[in-house]
Amino acid sequence: MRTAFCCLFLLLLTNAAAERWTVQVFAYRSPSRAAAIAERLRGVGYDAYTDELPESSLIGVRIGCFGAQADAAGLAQDVRQRVALDALVVPFQEGAEVTVCVERELGFIPPAQWGVYRQSATEVTFWVEAAGRRYITFDGERWTLMQAGGVADSTLDGGADTDPLTEPLNTPPQAGLTATFRATRSRGLPLVRADLGGGSLLVAAGSLLWRSAQAAVVQGGANVFALRLTKP
Repeated sequence: MRTAFCCLFLLLLTNAAAERWTVQVFAYRSPSRAAAIAERLRGVGYDAYTDELPESSLIGVRIGCFGAQADAAGLAQDVRQRVALDALVVPFQEGAEVTVCVERELGFIPPAQWGVYRQSATEVTFWVEAAGRRYITFDGERWTLMQAGGVADSTLDGGADTDPLTEPLNTPPQAGLTATFRATRSRGLPLVRADLGGGSLLVAAGSLLWRSAQAAVVQGGANVFALRLTKP
C-alpha cells in the first residue's frame, strides 16, 4: 500500500523541465503574410506570434510559450481541430515576442475516488482515497499533503516529522501574473482561458477546477496541476 501511495503522489515531487515549448502552425516566405495570420489568430484568443524558423528562410506562425510539453500538446489539439491539421509542438525560442509563458506545477494523479473537499478564494483542498484518505491542498503557491485528521503524511520523506502547513512538497515557483481564469470549450474540448489587461488568451487544455488571481488548478489528461502565467 505504501508503494502504491508513493507512486500516486510522485508528481508532487517532480520538477518541471527548464525547456519551453510552442505550437508551430504555419510557415510563410512573406513576413507580412505571416504577421497577418498571427493577428487573425490573436483575434480568436490564441497567443500567436511570428518567428524566424531555425536554418530556414521561412517565417513561422506559432502559438504560446509553455513550460510543460504536455500543455503545448494539449493546446495543439485545439489548434488542429480549428486551424491547422498539421500543427505540431516544437521547442520555444527564447526572445520570441509572445505575450505570456504558461508554467505548470504538477500536483497529483487522481485515483478512482477523489474530489474537491473544500475551497475558498485563497486555497482548494482535494480528498483522495489511496491507501487511506488523504487531503491535498493548493494554497495558490504550493501543494501540501495531509492524512485524514490533519496528520502530516510521512510516506514521501521516509518517516520524518513535518508540519504540513509549513513544509512544502515542492518549491514555490515564481509568482504569476494577475489574470482572471475561466472555463470554456471548443468542439467538445475543455479549455482554460485567461483574461489579462491586454486581452483574453487560451492558455491550456483541461477542466478548470479552481482559480485565484495568479493561479489556476486544472485537470488535464491523467493529472491535476496548477498553472501560472509569467513574463517571457
